[in-house]
Amino acid sequence: MRITIRLCVIFINLWIFPVLAKPAQPQAFDQAVFEQLDFGLYWFGDDMAYQKSEFNRDSPYFDPEAPTMIFVHGWEVGESKRQYREVFDYGFIGGPREYLAQAWLDDGWNVGVFYWNQFSDELMPHVSEAKVWSHKASGGMRWKDHEGKTHKEAPSKSASQLFFESYVAAMMSYRGDTVRIVGHSFGNQMAIVLGKKILDKVETGQLPPHLLPRRMALLDPAYMGGPRAFLGGKTTSEVALQYAQQLAAAGVVFEAYRTSQLMLFTPITDRAQPLMDLTAYTQLKFLFFPIVDFQKQHIASIWHYFWSYQFEPPTVDGVVGAGLSASASDERVLELMGGGKLTQIKGRWGKSPDNDEFTRVAQESGGQVD
Repeated sequence: MRITIRLCVIFINLWIFPVLAKPAQPQAFDQAVFEQLDFGLYWFGDDMAYQKSEFNRDSPYFDPEAPTMIFVHGWEVGESKRQYREVFDYGFIGGPREYLAQAWLDDGWNVGVFYWNQFSDELMPHVSEAKVWSHKASGGMRWKDHEGKTHKEAPSKSASQLFFESYVAAMMSYRGDTVRIVGHSFGNQMAIVLGKKILDKVETGQLPPHLLPRRMALLDPAYMGGPRAFLGGKTTSEVALQYAQQLAAAGVVFEAYRTSQLMLFTPITDRAQPLMDLTAYTQLKFLFFPIVDFQKQHIASIWHYFWSYQFEPPTVDGVVGAGLSASASDERVLELMGGGKLTQIKGRWGKSPDNDEFTRVAQESGGQVD
């Protein structure tokens, strides 16, 4: 009975709410973008200006010597027909009514988004997740257009491979030393697999070491439960953990933020707790949303992270040193990796990150905090 109730709740929140109850959203992209298959890396500038990155074409929004942050979204069910793409404005779904990339741009960052929204527009989340890893899984790499119609003519490459190729093409002229990849929901898997593909090429001398991201932020990371045939019977979280361990050994730092209860619906979903324990891990508790409004809680991990860049890192009760946020240094993230979970104790009723305070608790997989 308890499992049946959980299944009903997750169905309503994951399928019904996103498909039927989403409020009006900012329309930054023309319909023409959705009429044909369009994916790839876009660079953003002031006032929500953007330009798609193309090989051997300079962009006014990309400085090859500047620190670089690239965001990759997750599951985008129904968004092709709505003609919506994420553009750092989440005021329509509970976030601040501002362009959250602006503070990063003002500080000299390159800001990019890798879009794979037409591929990830699937009613069933496990089909969308599979596309991260393989183009041969159920559904292949089919995609949806502006009318919601499905097209089967698609690239014979996984979404993560398309991300990797777009990243390399866009960054070949890069001479900086700071790259941060921010992945939300299934986008956290995209980020980790991207990192693994880059690391493999760096280790074989096919890419320069500075193209390996220095930092990865996993925002309310999502994993479906159960073994997957395209991964040799392993779960996606098991392989992601293996890749993340290799990346961490190569110097990549990981931060993770949990903002919803979506991953508690086992065995449908997977908490990926060993992966969370590897990272610098923060549990945010947003009491300003109803406890069952998983969708807004899930999306809040995005706007809270990008917004937190504007403020000093939060304090941690009884601990010397700051907590986690987008403005925390890479060195601080490294110090907090594998050291237990930071749980929010103040600022839970207010949206602004400047009021947040945390306490430190033991790792959930059996590790202990020093």
